[in-house]
Amino acid sequence: MSQQTINTGARTNDNTGDTMRAAFDKVNDNFIELYAGGGDGLSVVDGYSSTVMTPFTATHRANGTPVASDYIYFDDNVQPTPMTPRQPARVSDNGSFRYRFQIATDSAFNTIIHDDRLVSGDVTMMPNLTLAFSTTYYLRVLGNTNLVRSFTFPLTVRTPVRGSTTNVGNDPRAIAWAPSSDRIYIANRSGNSITVVRPDTGAVVTTLATSLNPRSICYSPSNDRIYHTAEGATVVRVINPNTNTLVGSITVGSTPRGICYCPSNDRLYVANQGANSVSVINPATDTVLTTISATSVSNDIIYCPTTDRIIYASGGSVLREIDPTTNTVVTTSSGLGANVEGRMTYCPINNRLYCGGPSGGTGLIVYNPVTHALAATITMGSTAIEGTAYCPTTNRIYVSPSNGSQVQLVNPLTGSIVANVTGFSSPKALCYVPSTDNVWASDDTAGTDTVSPIS
Repeated sequence: MSQQTINTGARTNDNTGDTMRAAFDKVNDNFIELYAGGGDGLSVVDGYSSTVMTPFTATHRANGTPVASDYIYFDDNVQPTPMTPRQPARVSDNGSFRYRFQIATDSAFNTIIHDDRLVSGDVTMMPNLTLAFSTTYYLRVLGNTNLVRSFTFPLTVRTPVRGSTTNVGNDPRAIAWAPSSDRIYIANRSGNSITVVRPDTGAVVTTLATSLNPRSICYSPSNDRIYHTAEGATVVRVINPNTNTLVGSITVGSTPRGICYCPSNDRLYVANQGANSVSVINPATDTVLTTISATSVSNDIIYCPTTDRIIYASGGSVLREIDPTTNTVVTTSSGLGANVEGRMTYCPINNRLYCGGPSGGTGLIVYNPVTHALAATITMGSTAIEGTAYCPTTNRIYVSPSNGSQVQLVNPLTGSIVANVTGFSSPKALCYVPSTDNVWASDDTAGTDTVSPIS
């Protein structure tokens, strides 16, 4: 039945509208159909959305059975946008509208395996509903067309497996990807070199001799350049990815380690451990604009997009935050329980920073940049964590414990380790490469060091 609208006439008491009996018959009929859907006000009638029904296939890169909460969750405070395949889908209700969603094993929804009618809260995750590998499921959402939308997507099962290795220089400590040339750049700390690799084939394009002890590396999109720190030479070197040549050298503070790009002001930030300072570089001119006096600078530095802050690791088990609009240190975190000694990565799904912890069983440090506090610590064993990376298509944090002989995958929604990729000697750097949709990992073998993709 379509929704019945009461005819109220063209003007008051013109005898063209519905009688009281006819009007209330329509009201009753509308409510009968509305409540026939379960009494929650979400049946499909005119003015409400039709059933949104698109098949999706469960995927899970862990060594176990996939569950629905790995793939879909609902954020009431974020307007939905189309999602990349294998990312979680989102549904928004603006905090004021209840909706209903169902999962079935058939397109006709004769066999419904999940039915939730009263979803609410800031972030509502689906339950750990067991899904089978290589199986198509169907999701539908019922609700107000103005407030509720759904995004569904096909998913392909893909177990994390280490691919073929590529030999690089000695002690590979950092990896960056240049989209303009589709090349990955590996900073070989003890080898004093940068290895350039094609991610589609794994072939070495060239090896660049560079300044002493390259430690960290990043890509600057505004001028299409690769920048790496050289902690033994007090400089940042500049690489043109289109010619794979060194085209510049910028003097910074002593023992420069971490480097990151800030898109909000088009600047590069360099953490100078030996000088307890942060150098701010203008990539348009490759000059240092200012030097920020910073307390107890440690290894890594990162840009957080949700708070528009530059965050650097500091001694005393804290992180410190820089406002890029003023280039001043504005916030110091509460205690994290241990110093951040490895790489940091940002996860957009839960707005958290994942930071490498030291040896001794501290594990992976999870930082909330909104509250400036420790959110969790994920135990990863007694070895230090060298690298972290976020993969948007698997929604996993990839972690490389030094001397751990494996790369571990963490589900950011549950904080649990869901997979182990073995075969490494001492994994170090990690980097997600969109062109091949995998995470590249370096391995310090104390012999012939390598990089390899994790598919």
